[in-house]
Amino acid sequence: MRKSKEETAQTRKRIIEIAAKAFRSNGIHATGVAETMAAVGMSHGGFYRHFSSKEELRSGPDGDPEARDSAIFTLTSMIGPVTMARVVDDLGLSLRILGVAKRRLARPHKRLGSGA
Repeated sequence: MRKSKEETAQTRKRIIEIAAKAFRSNGIHATGVAETMAAVGMSHGGFYRHFSSKEELRSGPDGDPEARDSAIFTLTSMIGPVTMARVVDDLGLSLRILGVAKRRLARPHKRLGSGA
């Protein structure tokens, strides 16, 4: 039984959403098509009814702006509306804060309320 265009679009969207979560958790290269499709509840071969490759899923096919726009999820779901430079800056700041916290935790602490 063939699916309607609406059902096909919903399935494609579900694949994109689940793949986005997997890409965020595992990274793009560590995310397999078979595992993604198993999470969707479909076979590995079902992927190829919607996408020609994992690269197309990630970047969208040339000449199909709607599919390309929906596939931009890879980047936008990872960084939202901020730029990659902002993400890198935020990550650098977070790492510096963690370094300071680690050094402070490594120091001996005075007991509170001991009057010393």
